[in-house]
Amino acid sequence: MNQYFAFLSYSHVDSESARWLHKALETYRLPRALRALPGAESLPERMAPVFLDRADLSTSTELAAEVQRALDQSSNLIVLCSPAAVKSRWVNEEIRRFRELGREGRIFCVVVGDVDTDGPGDFFPPALSEARPGERPAGNERRPEPLAADLRPSADGRRDGFLKLAAGLIGVRFDQLRQREQARRHRRLMVITATSVAASVVLMGLTLFALIARREAEVQRSIAEQRSLTAERTTAFLKSIFEVSDPSEARGNSITAREVLDRGARQIDEGLKREPSVRAALTTTLGTVYASLGLYRQADEILAKASRLAGVEPAVAAKTAIALGELRTLQGAYPEANQQFGKADEAMSTLDSAVDIDRARGLIAWGESLASTDDFAAAREKIAAGIDAARRSRPPAIELISRGLEAQGLTARLAGDLPAAEAHYREALTMRIAESGQTHPKVAETLNSLGAVEYLRGNRTQAAEYFQQALRIDRQVLGPSHPDLAGDLNNLARVYLEQRKFSEARTQLLTARDLMLAEKDATHDDMAFVFSNLALADVGLGNDAEAAPLFAAAWIAAEKHRHRLRGPILIDMADLDCRQGRHSEAEPRLMTAARLLAEDYPDEPWRLAWLGLVHATCRLSAGDVPAAKTDLAKNLAVILHRWPDDTLYGLSALRRALAIHEAAADRADISTYTRRVAAASAGNSR
Repeated sequence: MNQYFAFLSYSHVDSESARWLHKALETYRLPRALRALPGAESLPERMAPVFLDRADLSTSTELAAEVQRALDQSSNLIVLCSPAAVKSRWVNEEIRRFRELGREGRIFCVVVGDVDTDGPGDFFPPALSEARPGERPAGNERRPEPLAADLRPSADGRRDGFLKLAAGLIGVRFDQLRQREQARRHRRLMVITATSVAASVVLMGLTLFALIARREAEVQRSIAEQRSLTAERTTAFLKSIFEVSDPSEARGNSITAREVLDRGARQIDEGLKREPSVRAALTTTLGTVYASLGLYRQADEILAKASRLAGVEPAVAAKTAIALGELRTLQGAYPEANQQFGKADEAMSTLDSAVDIDRARGLIAWGESLASTDDFAAAREKIAAGIDAARRSRPPAIELISRGLEAQGLTARLAGDLPAAEAHYREALTMRIAESGQTHPKVAETLNSLGAVEYLRGNRTQAAEYFQQALRIDRQVLGPSHPDLAGDLNNLARVYLEQRKFSEARTQLLTARDLMLAEKDATHDDMAFVFSNLALADVGLGNDAEAAPLFAAAWIAAEKHRHRLRGPILIDMADLDCRQGRHSEAEPRLMTAARLLAEDYPDEPWRLAWLGLVHATCRLSAGDVPAAKTDLAKNLAVILHRWPDDTLYGLSALRRALAIHEAAADRADISTYTRRVAAASAGNSR
């Protein structure tokens, strides 16, 4: 004998109807008059138990084992048919599984919903009409739609629809069951009428008691609401003290903070095992705090643990997915980040209680990840939707609106629209300072972004000022070991490189490298900047042997992410090859670099000109002086128009020109470029 009288299959969109039907089935008792009929002795007194699947299977790849066992142990399958059920993978999988058991004749359909549609095909899952195993359908014809009880007000309604279903389940005619049910209802009405007079007397005595009880209930509800609000505020506060540290009281990753976090992680693991949603919510908050402190590896471990918890409410699971997606973005794992954000958005879109602030955070973070992979159209769409959701929340979520503006700035900057990027960043900076003051870490982040805009415009002095402001704030607030400092240091070091301050740049970059590698993989996309800049510093200091493996590491990180630095890195690697006599390796690198530069830097002609100058130097080292002079003549003016003589690229171009003219014995040009090299070299170097 099977364990369950019936299995209730439904889309989670129809959860309310499923819960109502489940309760109606399990509490319904067949009329005694019906069971007393000849031959009706085998009819059950009750239609229970009924299996109601409450698990959220939206992120699974197959039916859960307990669901399969319940299907196997169910005598009947009740399918709630609706437009949502038609699209539900799991409803269709449950139907197929039940049909495979050979119980197709015990499948009962119930139509639910609030409005009618154009036809029955809008409600019945396709698995109901699929051909049986071994059956060959005639042409393109589908099997006829099954008969169904219809709970909608415009059809059978809930009362008659339920009785139709019950009649089918127990194998009697609908009119038989309805007549006996009406008779039973009539008898109940008579009993109710007879007792109503006595009840009215008792009611007067209970009124005073009810008023007192109601007052007590209101007091208890108020206490419960206050406790809930206190818990929410406590969680938000604990999170905020790590995200927005007071410079006079906190130093980022301090031993005290780590002790608190680690103890909290242990307590969550040891307790709350019977409350998976609470455990997941607290674990997610803890993982977010670890990430805000720059402890990405610990955050990864904790958030991954939260994502694996079973029986978690969809809203909580969505928050965990967003936090994990944000962490994956910080780690440079953009495809995995996008997958987590998509999972969270899908879950929240099915929840009537989805909070705008949570959806806003997920959409903006998704946009940031998409922008980092140059999917600018999709990034703009997600960010705009996120900002709109943040504005709808009450009160408007200023922090998220600011973050959305910064994400719009990032998208515009990566797409090459520097005026739009600057406008978004400045608007975000104004909001940040008004909301959180001058020393918020996010203020430093926005200053860095403005510095990047000025750097791309060629305003390196202004860029350096922004980078230095950001570095001062991050050191003050986050302490000396936070990985966010690595970005500040790398940006400032790049300006030093172009000013030919190679020693200063190398010192900054070594610290940046160590900070990043403590929490990120060597193939993180940001490591392409750090490794390549560190290699250039070594080249400037004459350390070619140390530069070579750094260029190789930069190339691996850039190639993994199809980074825009691939072309420039290949040029630098080819330049090093030529200086060391490896011309056969340099030529294919330069050919590949030319293709990449055309794709990634169509509006920066100086980059192709730089490739031409490196090619000229390679030809010179191979002994082909005429070809070197030809390349020099085509490209030197473009470089010197873009870069002043005393900069990294300007002085290097002059030195290459001097070497080529010396090889060609061009006395007048030798004299000209000797003077220019001497004058440029008198500036900052090493």
